[in-house]
Amino acid sequence: KQWYQRRVRGSLRNEKKSLIEATDLLQSTNQQLKANLETQKIEMERYNQLQVRSTQQEGFIEQLEARLAKHGMSKSDQDREIAKQMGVIRDLHNRLQSHMDTMQDLNRQLSTLNQENYRLKSALDK
Repeated sequence: KQWYQRRVRGSLRNEKKSLIEATDLLQSTNQQLKANLETQKIEMERYNQLQVRSTQQEGFIEQLEARLAKHGMSKSDQDREIAKQMGVIRDLHNRLQSHMDTMQDLNRQLSTLNQENYRLKSALDK
């Protein structure tokens, strides 16, 4: 009887140790997920700011085109100014696209970590 109880206690200690390790791993994963979520929030805020700036730039270009036409700038001067502004827009568009790609990557990573977290929690509950 004592032999059996010692065996059960040993088994319970091993299971407790495994559960503690699993809990530590889940807590670490949870902290990583929180950090990733915060990063994603920051990236989303930057993305929104870039969208606002891009819209403002488009409005500014329209104003410049109207001024140029009003002041009778030569066609070649207008074309140069428009080309310059289009370069700015392209740059903003590329930045926006880069941020969107980064956000998609972060979303995929977050999803994978959430699935892994769920799997570990399920395994822990068993």
